[in-house]
Amino acid sequence: MGIFLKGFLLSLSLIVAIGAQNAFIIKQGITRNYVFVVSGICFICDVILMGLGIFGVGEFLAKNKVLNLLIASAGILFVVYYGFISLKSAFFQDYGFYG
Repeated sequence: MGIFLKGFLLSLSLIVAIGAQNAFIIKQGITRNYVFVVSGICFICDVILMGLGIFGVGEFLAKNKVLNLLIASAGILFVVYYGFISLKSAFFQDYGFYG
């Protein structure tokens, strides 16, 4: 029971914190745009990613240098693009994320 409780509390602490995903879901809820679809997709992605982490995919990815570099590069490109779009929307009052 102790291991289950620790795992449950750790998962809860990761989900409850207001991060980018939760802020996006809250924004969708406030604007009433596809709330259940967005929440469902985020929930499914969380379950898949937690499952992959449980089954050791992270260790496999850490050992594969080429795949590790590709994933890091994709992450960098995503953050730069998202930052550019957010900066653009801050200056031009365009609240969309894709244009």
